[in-house]
Amino acid sequence: MSVLTDSLNRIMQWLEGNRPDYAASFLPGLSNEEIREKLASVELELPEEIHELYRWRNGVEDGEDLKSIAYPSMAFMPLDEAIKYHLDIIDNVDIQEHEDFQAIFELLDAKQIDIYNSTHLFPFIHSNCCFCAVLLSREQQKHSPIIDISDALDLEMIFRNLTTMMQTLAKYFETGAYYLSDDNFLDWDEEKMEPIFHKYNPGLEFIT
Repeated sequence: MSVLTDSLNRIMQWLEGNRPDYAASFLPGLSNEEIREKLASVELELPEEIHELYRWRNGVEDGEDLKSIAYPSMAFMPLDEAIKYHLDIIDNVDIQEHEDFQAIFELLDAKQIDIYNSTHLFPFIHSNCCFCAVLLSREQQKHSPIIDISDALDLEMIFRNLTTMMQTLAKYFETGAYYLSDDNFLDWDEEKMEPIFHKYNPGLEFIT
């Protein structure tokens, strides 16, 4: 079992024990063939990690609140929905000219810059107008940085890759850095979160 799938299963175990209604909202994973068919309209290649994520589960059911494997109030999108948002970004946002997009590359090594210097964003988690996205590439890569897209279209690299993201979040749940508030919503403890974040994402700024 990969580190990514193990981390996802640890998150699911916490949800099943603490919010079984949320856990039950996750859709069954897709086959490799189903993923390839759905991605036919996407010109560039998604990282292997995203394929693994959608083999694990195909997002959460529509119309539900706070079924998150990431931040409080952010939801994991089914692949069809993620593709729709990706194509909408291509049609409406010139990512290549966005100043924040160029700044992201200051955190990457020279080889990665060459891979991603003419690419697009693929959002897979959303909350209202905010998203978490990966970078697509001309040739498939194993990893991609995780990019936060704010409602003002500000871009920021927030995790080294999907594996470190899920390792971080699994540890948040297991240590009580993420916990349920009195009204049964997900809350967080920044003092507990910060050292965990830096362990798995060295060199990045800790944000909540």
